[in-house]
Amino acid sequence: MKAFRAIRASLTPKTFKKNEHLPGFPSAIQAEANGVELGNLNKVLLKHQEELTLHLIEQNKKIEILMQLYKNNKMILIN
Repeated sequence: MKAFRAIRASLTPKTFKKNEHLPGFPSAIQAEANGVELGNLNKVLLKHQEELTLHLIEQNKKIEILMQLYKNNKMILIN
């Protein structure tokens, strides 16, 4: 989870705009000039898929907490 947070922290819009590609992936120019090793690309894709899954789980937990807070506040307002 620590590695996921470190990677997620590095995925700021500013960083993405600067590099114009995700960390671990070659740029389009590099891929076109040098080609892409499919085995390595598959590893990187799987890693990013796992990170996205962890991010989705984390976001769902936050949504559940916010929904519970909303329901609790709604009950307070009704009473």
